[in-house]
Amino acid sequence: MRNLALTLALLTPLVACDKPEPAAKPTPAKAVEPAKPAAEVKPEAPKPTIAAPAGLFNCKAAAGAAAPATPAGALPYKLEACPTIPGMYGTLAFGMDAAAAAKAAKGAKISGDSGYIKVDKKLRHFGFSEAGTLDEFRFKMGPAGLAAMEAAWGAPLIVEFLSDKTKVWLNPAAKVKVMVEDNTFADAGDDSEKYSVRYALYTPLADLLGPEGLLAKSVIGSTGEDLQKNFGPVLEVKSAEQAKADTAALGLDAKTNAIAAWAGANEASAKLAYPQPETWSNLTFSLDWKDKKVSGYGTTLHYGKDTAVQAEIPALFAAAFGAPTDGAKNDDGKWKYHFAGPNGTKLELRDIGESWSLDVTK
Repeated sequence: MRNLALTLALLTPLVACDKPEPAAKPTPAKAVEPAKPAAEVKPEAPKPTIAAPAGLFNCKAAAGAAAPATPAGALPYKLEACPTIPGMYGTLAFGMDAAAAAKAAKGAKISGDSGYIKVDKKLRHFGFSEAGTLDEFRFKMGPAGLAAMEAAWGAPLIVEFLSDKTKVWLNPAAKVKVMVEDNTFADAGDDSEKYSVRYALYTPLADLLGPEGLLAKSVIGSTGEDLQKNFGPVLEVKSAEQAKADTAALGLDAKTNAIAAWAGANEASAKLAYPQPETWSNLTFSLDWKDKKVSGYGTTLHYGKDTAVQAEIPALFAAAFGAPTDGAKNDDGKWKYHFAGPNGTKLELRDIGESWSLDVTK
């Protein structure tokens, strides 16, 4: 009996071993993720290229060229190879104050911001800037005078504004700008005063951008005292009281006066006013302020409707500061350029239509 029990005990595990193992549950297959597409590498936008200046703002005479012959009777003075102050004004010169001008020109009559002398029984005028220094000469001439200028200096630069067209010749070395316009007040049938002529002191753009020009100076970060010390001759400061008085003197109607006030016409201001540039009648830099220091400044540079002049202005910037760091065209096809300026400044030159807007920041 004992043997039977032992046999059963031995057989039991063997029977258990003969039972089939339960089937292993299949491992669910992992979904294969699709390969991620390689990131698109966009090519770096090419930096804009600007052609070299074409020399539109230069005197067209070759260096050392002889003075051209001035036809008899065309003008009451002789023309030089490049524009210079007319000899009929004697020793009068740009920058003189009224007292110096009175000594330099015998018989000169000066009143306020203008004066005149008599040459060939006609009045020949001159004028003073807001700073009180002589900055222009004015007179009338006939067709023969215009023909003499064109023969001596070549075709003029034409500067357009609205319906006005001004013929311009330049001498950047002497900073003399000649402007000729139709004289709308000339007597009918008398061509002797058909044209109004102005010889003006001007600021060559190349000088403005050069190593001695405004953009090379430390304007940003200046206090009011710094500006007075370093830019006194070109600094124009207007108090709120002066601004309100100037606005009132315009005699504006209530609506226009309110618009002027909204635009800041009645507020105190400070600006840097330089002699006019090649293509406009003034060159004024507005100043931005932060914590009582200049944080930026800017102006506009007019080009009118002349595409060659439009291209010449950024060309002069590129010649002075190198190629733009970047630039882009807007939907209207107008460019905006950025340049690395002197003293760590950043220059933005933006085409706003008939003018380039210049902003200088850090």
